[in-house]
Amino acid sequence: MKRFFQNRSLMCTLGGLLLFGLLLVPATQVFAASSQAQIPATGGFQQSCYSVALSGNSLTADCRPYHGSLVYSTLNIDAHYGNVDGTLTAGGSGFGSSCDDVYLSGTNNGNLNAHCLESNQIWWDYNTVNLNLHVANVNGHLVWQ
Repeated sequence: MKRFFQNRSLMCTLGGLLLFGLLLVPATQVFAASSQAQIPATGGFQQSCYSVALSGNSLTADCRPYHGSLVYSTLNIDAHYGNVDGTLTAGGSGFGSSCDDVYLSGTNNGNLNAHCLESNQIWWDYNTVNLNLHVANVNGHLVWQ
């Protein structure tokens, strides 16, 4: 009789672990799936956006969302790039008011080029920034990172 209760206790313990394991696996899978949707983008919009162009000081593109068809998206890059003494800089703002001849170049138009004024009002040579470093596609939308 004693052996029966020992085995039964062991079976209950194993059954509890098995039940816990069954509950744990789906919860872990759900957590992994939901955390993937929350991963912040780190640039790299060119890998999933097409027909990249400039419209005024806005970057436009058709971007692939997580599911479904391409989404037309725009991002005001004038709010994220500035002119520091003739040099385009990421993280500033207002380059459009002191830069001229702004255009895109490179693979899939991933580089922003501009001719910018220095603080002494002399035009600096063209300079280029790689938009792919700070612009990302998050579920079909261009975002600044």
